[in-house]
Amino acid sequence: MSDSVARFDKALAKEIVKQALKKVADFRGDNIEHFTFSRFEDFHKMLFLSALKAGVQSVRYDDTTHYDIILDHDSMDKWKTVGDCINWVNGKCGLIGTSNTKKLSRAELEG
Repeated sequence: MSDSVARFDKALAKEIVKQALKKVADFRGDNIEHFTFSRFEDFHKMLFLSALKAGVQSVRYDDTTHYDIILDHDSMDKWKTVGDCINWVNGKCGLIGTSNTKKLSRAELEG
């Protein structure tokens, strides 16, 4: 992902997830929603979650704010498929101002 300014939406979440998957293995195609994480070992999970967080954080909302997401090792237990992951990421991203530590919810941003 680039450091360009962007609104977070499902298409952006899908691209970030797709790029994170490529850090783990050679996933091909655009129809990734039905892939599962069933063959991921702990190492793969850690690598994927790290790449996923970095991808989300690379998206800037404006000059002083970027997106962030809280992930831990158990996060993947919430997703049966990559599509579940995409939807979860799209719904859970928040904003962090680089000039302060206040995390803004999506409701605060859009309201």
